[in-house]
Amino acid sequence: MNYSSLKETYGGFQLPKAEVEVEGRAFDGRKAGMLIERVYVELSSGYEASKAEYLISGCVDRKTGEYRMKELKPYIVLGSFVLVRMGYSSGTKEVFRGFLSRTEFLNEDGDSYVKVTAVDVKGIMMANSHARQLKARYVSDAVRELFDKPAYQEMTAREIIKKLAIEPTPDKTRGNADKNLVSMEMVTESDYEFAVRWAKRCGFEFFTTLGTVHFRKAWSDDKVHYKLGPEEGMTRYQISYDLSGIAGKAEIRCMEDGKGELVKAKKTMDNKLSLGHYADKLIKQSEKVYIDSTIRSREEASERLAYLSGRAAYRFATLECECIGIPELLPGQFMEVGGLGSPADNCFYVEEVQHSLDRSEGYRCRIIGRADKIKG
Repeated sequence: MNYSSLKETYGGFQLPKAEVEVEGRAFDGRKAGMLIERVYVELSSGYEASKAEYLISGCVDRKTGEYRMKELKPYIVLGSFVLVRMGYSSGTKEVFRGFLSRTEFLNEDGDSYVKVTAVDVKGIMMANSHARQLKARYVSDAVRELFDKPAYQEMTAREIIKKLAIEPTPDKTRGNADKNLVSMEMVTESDYEFAVRWAKRCGFEFFTTLGTVHFRKAWSDDKVHYKLGPEEGMTRYQISYDLSGIAGKAEIRCMEDGKGELVKAKKTMDNKLSLGHYADKLIKQSEKVYIDSTIRSREEASERLAYLSGRAAYRFATLECECIGIPELLPGQFMEVGGLGSPADNCFYVEEVQHSLDRSEGYRCRIIGRADKIKG
């Protein structure tokens, strides 16, 4: 994304605007005197669910003190499909879709409100618990099989789920399903717990954006999607580099399935961690060893080590920044920070994006990102 073109598209980022749609019905409380005071959307490429919140004011009858349920009902019914768009008077864009999971009636400083919370598909996935055999023998097929259930089919029909972007897991790529298993098994766990357990084991990410369910190799989308900087929308920032917990060498150990032989996989970090050589000299002397009894082969050991060492490396650099509201900002993508000079300029993997709009601060975005090295 080009900041200057976005600025032109959104009319200089003037007159911020949020649109909430519930079951296809756009919120319009003007006739009833109701307003949406605040909209907050939290998107994550982590294992937690993404959510959206909006606060409705002017929803109490001044004479009786009762909530005006006739006007409120279309926008607060639990289970309703919720779509949130944000932007400016010149145009808005979808930032969240999910279902209404929580309604709160509250009073703050003498004013009454209704606070509505919506979550993505993970909110349903967390609710159940199973102990059953699946038909699939490969992990990615098993995760896809989860979504064959009526609850998810209903969500697909209502377009809460728009697409399943489930990539083949390493076991399917190699074509080596566990020969001792007729199929995969869920052991008293929810669909969410099953998907997260196998995502961690396969080195995968599991998250949703705009109705698309992603189950893919971690950090696999290596394209730089957008650039921010002091002259390109970024207003506050904190960029930190920290060597604590970073090891120059990593090793994983397991027993090879069927042979009882010790299997080892090793990896050496060659990422640039400093503008000088002192950091490398310190880091090269440290080593982290993983023991994992679930690994069954040398190939799996190498794959698991690549993910574990990568996850540790991405703790090295952290970006926390606030910028002008840009609806296109999504987690699970790389972004570039520029205009600050080396080593502050870097490329970060965005783990979390928060979109917020209220009367006092307008439309803002907050971003949390990670990097495993210094740029260059």
